[in-house]
Amino acid sequence: MIILLYTNADFKHVVRKRKCLSCSGESLILRAKKHSFIFQDLLLRILRSYFIFLFTIINIINSIVEKLFAATNITNNSSGGRPTSIPTYLHNRSELGKVLIVNNIKFINEKRNRNGAEKDSETLKDLFETIEFEVDSKIDLEAKDMIKEIEEFSQTDFSEHNISIVVMMSHGGNENGTQIVGVDNVAIPTENIIELSIENCHASLNGKPKIFISQCCRDSKVLCQDAIPMYIQKKKKGHSDILIAYSTLPAFTSFRYSGGWYIQKFCEFIGCHYKMYHLEEILKKINDDLVDPYDITQFVQKSTYENRGLTQCYLYKNS
Repeated sequence: MIILLYTNADFKHVVRKRKCLSCSGESLILRAKKHSFIFQDLLLRILRSYFIFLFTIINIINSIVEKLFAATNITNNSSGGRPTSIPTYLHNRSELGKVLIVNNIKFINEKRNRNGAEKDSETLKDLFETIEFEVDSKIDLEAKDMIKEIEEFSQTDFSEHNISIVVMMSHGGNENGTQIVGVDNVAIPTENIIELSIENCHASLNGKPKIFISQCCRDSKVLCQDAIPMYIQKKKKGHSDILIAYSTLPAFTSFRYSGGWYIQKFCEFIGCHYKMYHLEEILKKINDDLVDPYDITQFVQKSTYENRGLTQCYLYKNS
């Protein structure tokens, strides 16, 4: 029989050793748990990033597919079925369209000259020629000549063209409706110009987009002579396929530095987006972006447009 005798010191040493081993084991377990939590967190972050990336790609693909479908011409089928989407104009003529640009810069009262407006004609001409429009540009017209040029433009043959666009840039005001001013300081109601143009347009323009764009002030300060009286004989011809865009809201000013804000944004957004968005979508984007780039207060100008039976109109040949 063997009897083991431990001194008090030996006993304390054994207990201390056991405690150390126990602490070491607990430390390893805690460390393992900590590393496990870190790994799980990292894995969750990776999975979250992966799914976010995946959903982003899916959304981009869906957006592209929607735009491709929007760019197709969806109309009623021959059996009289309902269209599956908003109809889109089919631009299948040999030429995309014609544009008339009227820009009044130098007036009989030199104090009223629209300095910097020369740039607008150049920018518009470059834009429309780039997207394959036939451009006719007129500078500094008296009121009667503005009417004459716009009426003659609408009476030209559009058999081989898909779209008609008239751009008018001058001083303006808002007295019984929006007015635009000739270089002789004579005002013309823009609505009369549009009505005259539509009533007397060439038969080949029927069913085709007719777009009117006005860069002019629409406040109440019309510093001009009396407006030209115009009698327009109403015909039974339906007024449709028309879009009228204004650079500013009624009773507000349209701003200009080295060119009009609205025209600059119009050219910028059409140039970038004309194959992706139809015209109304682009006009909405322009309106959202009309902020004075030189004003630290970020002064905002708001544009507007009126749709009179125009369906989706893209500014490129889609067939």
